[in-house]
Amino acid sequence: AYGPPPYGPPAYPPAHQAHRGMGPLVPFYGSFGVGGSFLSGDAAGGIPMNEYFGSQLGIWLEGGGRMTPNLGLGLYLDLGLGDVAGTTRAYCDSIGSSCTATTGRFGVLLRHTFDPYAASTPWIAVGTGYEWSNASIDDPGAGSTELFNYQGWEMLRLMGGVDLRSDLLDQLTGEM
Repeated sequence: AYGPPPYGPPAYPPAHQAHRGMGPLVPFYGSFGVGGSFLSGDAAGGIPMNEYFGSQLGIWLEGGGRMTPNLGLGLYLDLGLGDVAGTTRAYCDSIGSSCTATTGRFGVLLRHTFDPYAASTPWIAVGTGYEWSNASIDDPGAGSTELFNYQGWEMLRLMGGVDLRSDLLDQLTGEM
C-alpha cells in the first residue's frame, strides 16, 4: 500500500546545457593564436632551416566546420616574422643592413577536441599544406631585396593545444 514518492522525477537540463553550462555548439569554429617558433629541419637537401632562420613571432589562424561535436575539418594559416641567423646574419652585418626572415603555411587539417562543451579543453590536429619562407635585406631608401626563397609541400603537420573559451556567443545571443 505504498504510493509513488512525494516528489517527481529528477529535472534534467536541456541536452546542450548538460555540459558545464556552455551553450549549444555552432556548426563551425574559429581559432587564433600568437606565439613563437624555432625552425628546424631542412629547407632543401643539406640546407638546415636554423642556419638561415632565427626564432620568429608567429600568428596562427584556423577555421572550419564541425563534422561531429568532437571532430572538425578546417583550414589553417600560419605566418611568422623574425630575424635571419648564421651565415645570412653575418652577411647582413657585413654590409650594414638589417635583414628579415618570414615564413608562412596554409593548408587543411582534421582537428579532434576532447570535450567540445567545456570552457577549456585540449585538442590535437593533423594536416597538410603548402609552406614558404624567405629572407630579405631591408633598405629604407630602396625597399626590400629578396636574398633567397624556399617553398614546397608541408607533408605532415601535427599540432596540439588547449582551447580557452568564453561565453561571449551566449551573451550576444541572449542565452545563459
